[in-house]
Amino acid sequence: MLHKKRLMPVLTVGLALGAAAAPAGAAGGVWDGPALNPGNGFGGRTASWIDLSAGTIHAEWNVFTDDANATFIVDNTPDVTNFGPGTKQVRENTAGAFLTSGGNIYSPSVATDFTVTLGGYLPVVTGARVVALRTSTLGSELDFGSALLNGVAGSYYETFRENITGGFGGAEVESLWLWTVADAASYVFDFNAASSSVSLDQIAAYVGPVNAVPEPGTWALMAGGLALVGVWRMRRNSA
Repeated sequence: MLHKKRLMPVLTVGLALGAAAAPAGAAGGVWDGPALNPGNGFGGRTASWIDLSAGTIHAEWNVFTDDANATFIVDNTPDVTNFGPGTKQVRENTAGAFLTSGGNIYSPSVATDFTVTLGGYLPVVTGARVVALRTSTLGSELDFGSALLNGVAGSYYETFRENITGGFGGAEVESLWLWTVADAASYVFDFNAASSSVSLDQIAAYVGPVNAVPEPGTWALMAGGLALVGVWRMRRNSA
């Protein structure tokens, strides 16, 4: 059964412009897309992606708050995380958005721009990690080609879409981006909306365990071993 999330809860005082067009809605913060792996709340695309497991970094925001009380919305308190004392932050960068009473970040007049940071991590192994960013939005949509991780574009997958009925229109869209990157001290995601009227409902970021890259000496040993196997097979076939 799908948990339908409608776009805009009742707005707070001081945001009267446009409030009349915003339908009241039920609480959000529920991923509606299919569980791509049973028992894996993040919805990863391989069986090895398990939330909160050793060697991984995971942070998820289901209800946004403003911890900075400044020009920009900054949320430093994910609802789910296994990451230690390092930075865990969602930041809206345009100063044109506000929080709805349901905990979404919504911009009625400008295209929002977001940065998600997982920082302060100490790499201990030379290797690569599979990294993923998952979002849920309502109303207008994100620019799906805009997502960067440490300046590198990711592969995009749409995992859920449902049109929103009522006066506001648009769609509920859940998205997933994937990267394979070198182990790093921080993971900084940047992405933006395609237009105004995007309501950001959820974000989850996942950094998988390190897949060690063999040292040059190890590569040489592997190559030598493969060569010996090849010679053995040739001799065996000749015999």
